[in-house]
Amino acid sequence: MSKAKIATFAVLGLAGLALVAALPVGVLVGAAAFGAYLYTRRAAAALFPLALGVGLALAFWCAADLLNTLKHLGGARPAVPLDVAGWLTMDVLDPANRAARAGLILGALGGAVLALAGGRKAMKMHGPGVVQGRPVVEGGWADDKHLADLCEFGPPKEGKNGGGIVLGRVDGRIVRLPIGKKGMACHTAVFGSSGSGKTFGFVYPNIISAVYDGASIVLSDPKGELLAGKYNKQGEYEPGIAEFLKRHNYDILVFNLKNPASGSNGWNPIMEAQNDGEFRQVCEAMIQCAGKESPFFAGGETNLFTALCGLVRYNSQFRDEWRHMRTVFSLLAWPVEALDAEFEREYRAGNLPVYFYEKWNSSKTMFNNFATGVANKVAVMTDGLLAGVLAKHDIDLLQVAKKKTALFCILPTMGDLRPVLTAFYFLMFKRLVNFAEENRGTLPVPVRFILDEFANIGRIPDFNQRVSFDRGLGITYVVIMQALTQFASLYGAADADTILGQMDVRMSLRVNDIKTARYFCEMFGKAKVLETTARRDVTMPWQRATEITKRTESVKEMALMEPPQMLELPFYTATARIPTKRPLFMTTVAFSDLKEYRELPQEPRSISDYAPPVSGDVPVPPIPEAGEDTPDPPDRKRKRSGGGSVSVDDLFSGTPDFD
Repeated sequence: MSKAKIATFAVLGLAGLALVAALPVGVLVGAAAFGAYLYTRRAAAALFPLALGVGLALAFWCAADLLNTLKHLGGARPAVPLDVAGWLTMDVLDPANRAARAGLILGALGGAVLALAGGRKAMKMHGPGVVQGRPVVEGGWADDKHLADLCEFGPPKEGKNGGGIVLGRVDGRIVRLPIGKKGMACHTAVFGSSGSGKTFGFVYPNIISAVYDGASIVLSDPKGELLAGKYNKQGEYEPGIAEFLKRHNYDILVFNLKNPASGSNGWNPIMEAQNDGEFRQVCEAMIQCAGKESPFFAGGETNLFTALCGLVRYNSQFRDEWRHMRTVFSLLAWPVEALDAEFEREYRAGNLPVYFYEKWNSSKTMFNNFATGVANKVAVMTDGLLAGVLAKHDIDLLQVAKKKTALFCILPTMGDLRPVLTAFYFLMFKRLVNFAEENRGTLPVPVRFILDEFANIGRIPDFNQRVSFDRGLGITYVVIMQALTQFASLYGAADADTILGQMDVRMSLRVNDIKTARYFCEMFGKAKVLETTARRDVTMPWQRATEITKRTESVKEMALMEPPQMLELPFYTATARIPTKRPLFMTTVAFSDLKEYRELPQEPRSISDYAPPVSGDVPVPPIPEAGEDTPDPPDRKRKRSGGGSVSVDDLFSGTPDFD
């Protein structure tokens, strides 16, 4: 070490000793403030020991002065002036100022302890200003100031920009992304494992937000709890959202595929299609999404199913009440000869379009092979009361675009109804887009799809194009899944990436698969943080007790979150990415925290309070015996003179108009 450095250290050491000797209490107070700052890295922490120390000093001085006054009652009160400079020393002082000095020491030390404890508590693992427990130097998670120019704050409310997509809480404030702001459609993809709080912390708040936006809502309600509420594990009733919607003048429609006995509106896919091309698309989508198998059998089953649906739709001999999926299933039990004669007659009479006639001819030679596969896929759609739901037809897919409507699709947990759901959503999307284009490019009433368990709906044809091109039409898609692997398996990796790339909001609650965790962590990127490292030489045994830990600080780049940390997210937390902003680390908005929850009636409700009853009486045409002509409808027969019966052709002339 050079002589200059030795001299410098000597001067500083002597000056320090002199300062301690002259103002020992002042040095103590300053050290407490400086230590609090070094530990917490917050300037406010340094002020805490100072403020508490001065406050206690004044309080102690006042108390001592009061005691001094009481001792001299009846006599002249001696003046006890404040000696603030003396508080910082160890000089001899009068009792009042000695008490003040004691208060200053106790307050400074107590303030430092509280600042250090508060600093430990405040240093969380993730959030604005913190990345993996380290202070942020550059980048990191978004705070409310960073989001202010794009987002709105506070719970959903009536009025302009009172709705939008409810994301969560950042710095304790509810953050919403308004739909249409800066051209955003706010299509949203949400991932979260079962039990992560998607329904209570995301779906319910976003239903309320959609109502304040004046939008119709199409909801997939896997358990029927969104509509009518449920009983929790404690046996207490938790209300659904239906009464809130009714109070805001919403029509409620229920498409109940889980428990039709509770009631349901009806939707008949065979009667919904408006032209041959649309009809063909629906038939192919329904059979192909029902399961994966060899291309040969998948193609044969598609051909047979499409041909049978066409025959049910266009057969001039069939009564209108026979035109439904239950009849398609029944036709599989007909003798092949009877079916072939039916196709031949209807095609030659000009009733059956050639496309369906060709499909039949390509599949009839292996009818028995393909019929089993079709029967397995169609059977679940034709069981009991479910057949009645798909036989009646009182759901108008365009109602949601014409008046405020909430359509609840209640899905079963058992059985594969993806063919029905695929056709339902495909045709609804198509109807809305066409209607918007006819209405100067926008829907009279905007429509928000909140589709929980999206992977269970099945692959919706052209959905990647829907998300890309439906922006600005008044349609917002919110899809909710458990894992990215579900999505990629359903749509294929390329289409899944395309769809996610068109989502303005990509959000994740706690997930259980590493692929989803890795996807989000890579998307969050990195930030520059202040890294503190500690080093202590413990080579010799006595150094463990005597060696002073040396701490060094450096700036390093660090990932905002690692995939294993995504798997460990606490309940009621979420992460998200939105356009032009840094990633968000949030707590979810509990439905019970909103005033709308507290205003809901607590009387138990059921699905039957909102849905019409379903009839299990689903008529089908009689099955002919082998070698017998196609049977006539029971009420449309007349006797031959020699016995038997024949159809009255003039009662069945012409092709019904199903448009």
